[in-house]
Amino acid sequence: MTPYLRSELAKEAQLNMETLRFYEKKGLIPLPQRSAGGYRLYPEETLLRIAFIRNANTLRRFHRSHACADDLNYAAGAGG
Repeated sequence: MTPYLRSELAKEAQLNMETLRFYEKKGLIPLPQRSAGGYRLYPEETLLRIAFIRNANTLRRFHRSHACADDLNYAAGAGG
């Protein structure tokens, strides 16, 4: 498959450009190769990695919300 340009990757992954830059800066996605004209070229695997990051983030938020609810339930039960 043809590599994605940055704007194409952002659109396909349903991310804004800021998030894509953040992922690059934090090393969550590998730095892309560059075309002869200097354009960033992302392989299709980058889409899979972004999907993994988003799923992991969703699970983290789910876990945090349930852990918070468990703490509240424990506190309510311990107090009375």
